[in-house]
Amino acid sequence: MQKRNYLLLFNITTPQREHAKLKPALLDLDPDAAFVYFDKHGGAALMHTHLAAGQIEDRLIGVFLNSDRRLIVELGPDWHTFGLDKAAMWFRRHRPQK
Repeated sequence: MQKRNYLLLFNITTPQREHAKLKPALLDLDPDAAFVYFDKHGGAALMHTHLAAGQIEDRLIGVFLNSDRRLIVELGPDWHTFGLDKAAMWFRRHRPQK
């Protein structure tokens, strides 16, 4: 399967020990994952992987709790960033703007 780009948005209701595994788990899925923002209550990450959105979710079991909210969206070829240099560099590497 061809690699696809995803955006993971997440909200952490109450920070717990399990959440400390989030960055290593995402980097395990994609060593080039970029965290657009990340704090103790939420964040956003960009990933380039051959996994489907449901498979990404399955790989993050034990990292997120049932009370945490998350959205995994496949990204298309059109993109734009403003003030998010890390995201812009990631997009240039994985999905050139047309």
